[in-house]
Amino acid sequence: MSPASDGLSVATSAASPSDPKSQDITELTGSIDLSTIGEFGVESDPRAYRFDGELNISNRGMMEFIEMLKSDERFLYGLLTLSQEQNIKTGRFSMIYADEVIVSHTNEAEYSSFAANKKAEALQDRIIMIRVPYNLRVSDEVKIYEKLLRQSNLGDVHIDGIAADLVADDLGDFFGPDVHYTFSTSLCLIRAS
Repeated sequence: MSPASDGLSVATSAASPSDPKSQDITELTGSIDLSTIGEFGVESDPRAYRFDGELNISNRGMMEFIEMLKSDERFLYGLLTLSQEQNIKTGRFSMIYADEVIVSHTNEAEYSSFAANKKAEALQDRIIMIRVPYNLRVSDEVKIYEKLLRQSNLGDVHIDGIAADLVADDLGDFFGPDVHYTFSTSLCLIRAS
């Protein structure tokens, strides 16, 4: 049962790439709980399985996959199964139905390399790519805040005219004036449907 199945909450989780030599697909799908084998007798008993993989946790919700394209190819095959069939393959057990959105970010060069890979065409067809440009100046960030404030329902609330300047300046002070402080240029969305 998903944490979000109560209808009151949305399940969220995050996965990030690690060293390619030590990456394990169980990070996404869950694993055998070896401490319960003595109790249940065999590894193939579903009660001996920990459904704690990121895809299981975020079922009926959203998963953030940090730098998805840096992960091992096996991870991408798991995402393909999820996006094509709405199922998560968990080792020895049958498929688990899943309905979730995966949000991922990457840089332009990695995405271009992924898009050029013919072996990944099926997954590419299921990705919605949203380009997120860098803000190069604090003044551009101020314009974004001002636009958001105009579009919000805060019309009756007094907001000092320099509030957006202060927020943007705080970011500028932290990252340095007129430098990049948006962290990704591309956002990939995968919807299991």
